[in-house]
Amino acid sequence: MMSFIEQNTSGSERDIAVIPNEKASERSLPSERSVPGLRRGRISYSQEHYARSYSMRSTPSFDLAFQGADEGYWLVWDRPTGVFGEGDTPLDALRDFERTAGRHLAVLERQRDSLTEGQLWQLGYLSERVRR
Repeated sequence: MMSFIEQNTSGSERDIAVIPNEKASERSLPSERSVPGLRRGRISYSQEHYARSYSMRSTPSFDLAFQGADEGYWLVWDRPTGVFGEGDTPLDALRDFERTAGRHLAVLERQRDSLTEGQLWQLGYLSERVRR
């Protein structure tokens, strides 16, 4: 089966499906640069292939550190909070860290009314970073 791009290729132009934004609708732009394999190209914002536009939200990330222990396991921790995870591989440690950070966030949310200033900071920090 041919891809969308291959189906819409002629000798001198190529339609490239691009997810449109609210300002772009069925418009195309001439290519300014020479692209390998293209003599003349255009970018088409094709509503027939994508019914809506999408937006992505960038979220803050953790400040993680990894360390392999002499005993053969890995540690990963978030420097500002000290929340950590461990596992046989770095990926296992990261998964454990994600679970631990989520559990810590849940505890902080339940105790919100009695938290100290530092714990309130952790609550905000984790709320922005933990995937739900």
